[in-house]
Amino acid sequence: MTRALALLVFVWSAGAAGAPDPARALVVETLRSRAEVVGSRVEVSSVRWHLPRGCAPERVNPQAPLRTSGRVSLVVEGAGCRGVATAVVKVFAPVWVSTAPVEAGGRMEGRVTRKERELRPGMQPWLSEAPPQVAARALGVGVVVEEKHVRAVGPAAGESVRVVAQVGAVRIAQVGRVTPCAGPWICAQLPGGRRVEGRMREGELVVEVP
Repeated sequence: MTRALALLVFVWSAGAAGAPDPARALVVETLRSRAEVVGSRVEVSSVRWHLPRGCAPERVNPQAPLRTSGRVSLVVEGAGCRGVATAVVKVFAPVWVSTAPVEAGGRMEGRVTRKERELRPGMQPWLSEAPPQVAARALGVGVVVEEKHVRAVGPAAGESVRVVAQVGAVRIAQVGRVTPCAGPWICAQLPGGRRVEGRMREGELVVEVP
């Protein structure tokens, strides 16, 4: 083993074994304050420290927003020293959960309730305090309602709607007709036959053009 490698192993081991409990409490407090989802509860199951010998952590800064469970990289600073750490965390938050089967296009009112659930990586839960209204796809019982499960509320199929294409600061408007649409979007067919999808904003169907 080279001297540099031996030193690296020593520093890692010293940090992992010698980190005091107050340092772990600092990690827990910081991550709880940085959680993106309102009402989140954060559990820290383990922390691995990579610090110079004798470095006492005073500040820790997550390298990415904390939204779901997983591994979190931290920059650690102390009095005249600096290092890193990795924390394994679980994030829990109140979310909407289905309490009865819901068919695609069906009303969700009375079929969902708020419960605390773990926010697993990749999840995008419907976080609005207002309950979701219309299902974009069929849901079974006990499913955490995500954004992809909720259809935007707007005019019914066949109705006329003002469609606004947003290209940067330029807005181009024309009247289209709402068509059936899968997923969370509202879809419409323009007079020339083109089909577009977007979201309702202040009575208009806004289509963002990249």
